[in-house]
Amino acid sequence: MKEKIKHILEKRKHIDLRHNGAVPAAVLIPIFCEYGANRVLFTKRTSLVRHHKGQISFPGGAQHHPDEPLEETARRETFEEIGVAPEHIEILGRLDQILTITNYVVTPFVGLIPHPYKFELNPHEVEEIIVTPLAFIMNQENMVKGAMEFEGRILETDQYDYHGHIIWGATARIIKILRDTLGNEALSFDEC
Repeated sequence: MKEKIKHILEKRKHIDLRHNGAVPAAVLIPIFCEYGANRVLFTKRTSLVRHHKGQISFPGGAQHHPDEPLEETARRETFEEIGVAPEHIEILGRLDQILTITNYVVTPFVGLIPHPYKFELNPHEVEEIIVTPLAFIMNQENMVKGAMEFEGRILETDQYDYHGHIIWGATARIIKILRDTLGNEALSFDEC
């Protein structure tokens, strides 16, 4: 699985966005093996963060310095949010950039993390960790259209409902890019 995903991501040309005034950011799509199946880790953001309060997201955030490689931004933010040491993250590749509603240009990186792991949640940023089977998010049938409220507006958006946790917005778009990038093989990556 690891080598296949790495190969798919390496051979594909990325779409990079040029958007004036947008803040560069990066996220990690953390994958780990548990009981013979691949899992994906999400975080639920607290109500204390500046943007996307209470939303389900991947660990990540803004680039601190223009010379900081975005891969390092994803590693640093993952460490700051959930305590996974940067050297414990194996980056398999990256996906196309997306623009968020809050004006961030986000570069998603796919990476493997060890399991079990003693996560240390940043209480200001992360309320809880949510883990889904990789097969769940790779199955297009689990993505539905739904209305979500954001800053007083109702938005029609793609979303996943995983045991009452609604994954939508930029995170759902990143999942779609991952699924589209992996193509027909996406569902075959369920087993470790």
